[in-house]
Amino acid sequence: MLNARADNALATELALKAHCAFNLSKLTLRVAFAR
Repeated sequence: MLNARADNALATELALKAHCAFNLSKLTLRVAFAR
């Protein structure tokens, strides 16, 4: 039970990091094309 919860938290954290990285790359592309 505890292990599954830890895995779930890790997956959530990874998803959050991936989401942030995706948004950051989108923002970088937007800035690059805006120049």
